[in-house]
Amino acid sequence: MEIFRNETFSLFTEQEDVWIAMEGVDYSIHSFNEILKQYPRIQITAVVALRKALQTGEGKHQIGFLKPIVECQLSKDEMKASIRINCSSNELAQQYQEYKEEVLKQLKEKKITYGILEQKIESDLEANNWIIIAEGKEAVNGNQATVKYIEGPEKKPTINENGTADYYDMNFVVQVQQGDWVGEKTPPSIGQDGLTVTGRKVVAKPGKNAPLNFDRRVIKAVENGRKNGSSTKKEGIIEFIAGKLTVANHLVVHGDVGIETGNIEFDGHVTVKGTVQPGYSVNASRDIAIVGNMGIHHCEKIVSTEGDIFIKGGIFGSEHTMVKAGKNLYLKHGNDCILEADETISVGYYIKGCHVKCRNIHVTSPKGSIIGGIVHVEGMLSVSTLGNRMEKLTTIELSGFDPLQLEMEYMTLLNNYKRLLQSSEQKKGTIEKMIEESVIKDDLQTKLDKELRELNKLEEKRSRFETWLKLNNEGQVHVTLHAFPNTIIKSNDRIIRPGDHGMGLYSLSKGRLHYSVEGD
Repeated sequence: MEIFRNETFSLFTEQEDVWIAMEGVDYSIHSFNEILKQYPRIQITAVVALRKALQTGEGKHQIGFLKPIVECQLSKDEMKASIRINCSSNELAQQYQEYKEEVLKQLKEKKITYGILEQKIESDLEANNWIIIAEGKEAVNGNQATVKYIEGPEKKPTINENGTADYYDMNFVVQVQQGDWVGEKTPPSIGQDGLTVTGRKVVAKPGKNAPLNFDRRVIKAVENGRKNGSSTKKEGIIEFIAGKLTVANHLVVHGDVGIETGNIEFDGHVTVKGTVQPGYSVNASRDIAIVGNMGIHHCEKIVSTEGDIFIKGGIFGSEHTMVKAGKNLYLKHGNDCILEADETISVGYYIKGCHVKCRNIHVTSPKGSIIGGIVHVEGMLSVSTLGNRMEKLTTIELSGFDPLQLEMEYMTLLNNYKRLLQSSEQKKGTIEKMIEESVIKDDLQTKLDKELRELNKLEEKRSRFETWLKLNNEGQVHVTLHAFPNTIIKSNDRIIRPGDHGMGLYSLSKGRLHYSVEGD
């Protein structure tokens, strides 16, 4: 069938193939392309043969094929179908109904049944352009389970920004009563299936589950509509151990520790609302909080073997008053006492005439000071002022640490942490399945609890290691404001008198003390 003819050539089809028959010579390819625009169904495939025929003007040559009136393509995921109508705009306008029927025919042949854009077919078809004609419905994956716990304590002391000594407090413990809500879980949703344009179902992925991770010996699971919750079986304080919620034993002394109470010995946490009277002691395995505004005066000792200690009102001691924390010690101020902590001592305003031993010590007030006494610190000390105008002898002993040894210990710690984490995650998964089947075994829970406690200890140790490894030295004393005469910083056999230098960084490197002005 002949498609086109002029003085130079004719275009015709044999079945679906397109041929050119030459009757003249040297016809430009540009002029040929202009003619081709009038016939959108023609697809040229033999460009070399076409050029040769136009130049020589000889023979009959197959140069391409005839495209379908309507082409239809499916996306790989079958979520979209597109069509192209191979005609001119004038042809489409004049024969819209015929082309519309051809589009519907193609959709039927391709078995496209869902998401057909009927309005586009009715009035918005385009000539010689690919347009989307059907869209599937995407699957909506389910939401993951969400877990929400009661907020735990934030052990971060707060003082007045101007450094005046009239405020020092922190959110040290969170007390709960029996039956209190402490956590809830919104279960995962199953999601919503989708459909392709061919009507094939696309299965949605259900949301991932997440456990309410709590100590089932002291917290019970409860149901509230669609949500699963947890409430306490006993009175106590909230603790998170390696991400696991528990309720720890808590002894509250609503007044003072003294004649009426005697000395306190308790396996758990202790909060004293008043003070600890002269000559009396508090010993506990976990955290101790003395929250009376008056602080403590001349008590015997306050000792936590495994926890933190918080003295809201500060300490007025005697040379025998001792406060010793298994982890961190927080106090407003300290006077004439012994202060020890296995980790960090955080002081709000000052310590005066004290014997101090810890890994790190920070006096947080911008006007904070260390006056008199002996402070033995292993890693870091920061304070605004050392000594006073009366030139009271103030001694800082910096023992330092071995960075290479610390890094080796750190890598060993990370390996142990990774091993314990993998093991505990496996046990958690097993226990979750057992909970659903109501066959949980106590021995497995006990093993998991032990691993979680070990993880918690490693996490605390890891934090300290990382802080020290960031230093460019083996330990440091940072004086941010002033150092008075008769203050001494010593390490091994080396002594520096900061009164000769003033503010700055006193650091230990290769076993020797060095001084540098802040910013050097």
